[in-house]
Amino acid sequence: MKKLISIFLALTLIICNFNVVDVSFADEIYDDFKYSIDNSNITITDYTGSAENLVLPDEINGMRVIAIKDLAFANSESLITVEIPDSIISIGESAFWGCTNLATVKLPNNLTTIKASLFSECISLKDITIPDSVTTIGKSAFYKCTSLKNIDIPNSVTTI
Repeated sequence: MKKLISIFLALTLIICNFNVVDVSFADEIYDDFKYSIDNSNITITDYTGSAENLVLPDEINGMRVIAIKDLAFANSESLITVEIPDSIISIGESAFWGCTNLATVKLPNNLTTIKASLFSECISLKDITIPDSVTTIGKSAFYKCTSLKNIDIPNSVTTI
């Protein structure tokens, strides 16, 4: 009887392992943006375009764009200017890493954190104004921004 129970349990474990379902969903697409939806809010996950002057949307299909995922715009060499709408409250780590031609960025007024390596290796970035809402600037946020001549850091920033 013990042998029969052992075989039954072993078969049950094997069957359970074969029935694992991946519940991840593919990104949606809007123009040159890939995005994900969570509770009717949108996170931009990737940019596939080649625009020089880019204004990010504040909503897609009636849903607010509130975040940009880590590395979403990384290595987008065509970008020269980027305007990020105030609807965006979070920008992921290294989101603009390696955008070598990026010279100007308008950050959203609701952003509280400049995350690690956000603009690392953006060698054409000339100046940037950090909104008064920002309290933290992460490690290497402006690493190798060799053209950066002016950075306005408000008194609200308490951690760098």
